[in-house]
Amino acid sequence: MNAPPRNAIKAGSSGNPGRTNPFCVVSAFNLPLKAETCQQMHAGALRGAARNTQAYAAPLSIAVDRLRAHARRYGPQVYLAHPAEIERLFRGVTLSVYQEIESLYCSRLGRNYATVYRILQAMALEAGIAPVEEEAIWAICMHLEPWSLMPTLPRPSPFAQMSAQQRLSYARLPCTTPSHWSDAPIQEEQAGLPGGCRLLS
Repeated sequence: MNAPPRNAIKAGSSGNPGRTNPFCVVSAFNLPLKAETCQQMHAGALRGAARNTQAYAAPLSIAVDRLRAHARRYGPQVYLAHPAEIERLFRGVTLSVYQEIESLYCSRLGRNYATVYRILQAMALEAGIAPVEEEAIWAICMHLEPWSLMPTLPRPSPFAQMSAQQRLSYARLPCTTPSHWSDAPIQEEQAGLPGGCRLLS
C-alpha cells in the first residue's frame, strides 16, 4: 500500500481545541529526555542523512556533504555531538513533547518533519516559551521514520535504556562537535512555567 506523500499535508493540528498543549503539561512523569537518548537519536539521524540524503532530508543547519566527507575521513565519531550541544538542541523536549511529535509524525496523514516542526513551534509560542530547535525535532522524526511508515508497529520508548554493548560502543567514541554546527554560546536561562499551564493529576 502506498503511503501518502509527506509534503502533501499542511499544519493545522495546533488549533485543535481538544488537544492538550504538550508544553503546558505539568506532571511528575513529564521529564526531559535523557541526554544519552537524545544523543543516540541525533547521531542516528545524522548517519542516515549522510547515507541517504533524500530519505533523511535534513534542515539547513546541517551541511550533509561536509558531514559525509568528515565521516569518510574521521569515522563514525563525527556523528556524536558534544553533550553540551545535545543539551542545547533538545532543551524543552520532555516526554509529552516527544509523544506529541510521535503522534503528529506517525499519523496516517503523512506529515513531514517540517510540518511537525511548524506545529510544535506554534504550540510553544502559544504556551509562551521558546520553541524546540528544528534539528532536534528532525532527529526525533528520523528516529520514528520506520513507525511512521507502518503506524501499527509497536513504537520505541524514549526512556528505553541502551544495551550494555551500545553504551560501551558510545563510550569508546570521543564526543566531538562537527564543524557544520555553529559555535553559538549555550543559553543558560531556563523558561519558567508557561502561562495557562495546568497540573495534571
